[in-house]
Amino acid sequence: MLIALSLMGDTKVVLKESIVVKKDIHLFDIATIESDDIRVKEYLANLPIGHTATADGKISKSEVVSTLAESLINPAKVHIVGDAVSIIAASPLTKEQLVRMVEEYVKQHYKDVTIKRIHVTLDKPVQNWRIKITPSSQSFSHIYLNIDIYTDNKKLLTKRASVTIERYGKAYVALHDIPRGSPITAQDVEAKRVRLTNSAITLPKSVVGSLAATNIKAGRIIKSSMIKPDYPVKRHKNVKIIYERGPIQIELLGLALQDGAIGEIVKVKNLSSNKVIQCKVLKPGVVQFVY
Repeated sequence: MLIALSLMGDTKVVLKESIVVKKDIHLFDIATIESDDIRVKEYLANLPIGHTATADGKISKSEVVSTLAESLINPAKVHIVGDAVSIIAASPLTKEQLVRMVEEYVKQHYKDVTIKRIHVTLDKPVQNWRIKITPSSQSFSHIYLNIDIYTDNKKLLTKRASVTIERYGKAYVALHDIPRGSPITAQDVEAKRVRLTNSAITLPKSVVGSLAATNIKAGRIIKSSMIKPDYPVKRHKNVKIIYERGPIQIELLGLALQDGAIGEIVKVKNLSSNKVIQCKVLKPGVVQFVY
């Protein structure tokens, strides 16, 4: 139902000084609504407030304005009295409640993760509480959160929650068996949504164009340990050495002592003199002597 406030008389929302928090907060929980039109009064009273926890434990006037705007009501047509509403909890804070609130926070703020376990301690219930959860740090398998617990408008203590998670996302999977040493092409792998490991490869450039470092079975997630770069200059392989000085260019046969990407400096044995020299990789199988 849409309410055309431009056709109404004076409508006033008077924010209360304090309320008791429950899971779902509506406008009637935090304000007294005054209107000559009973339909308007009932409609406004039942508007849900999307409250975001703050350190001072308040619901601000701006949150009420946002609620009105999101409900297709022009806030300029409603007179809001008061700047904020203080909130207090209806029941003592327990460890079980704390765990549930951490779970809700993680589900809201972290995508593509599944919660396996939440570890947080609370020695005894806390009265008249409110909390603020903030991220601390994270690893591949854990999220760490700081939980500030307030009571009587003062910070009582800070707890640290450890959340064990599994991550999900797209990673590269072998479409068929890939023998060791084979170059990997776009036809050999496919990006699929899987449970990730910290070594699963998610970037196509890291897979396509590389070599299989081991035998890779069909259906296996490609991990960094399974592949290696397909270097244009390979260790223990012959290369052409180019010597250039002015107009003079000489080509000799050499043996690469290191793998090398284009532009890198590698050690090469000059097979004519058996001397080890420094060379720059120009292209596959070709290096240039660095003076």
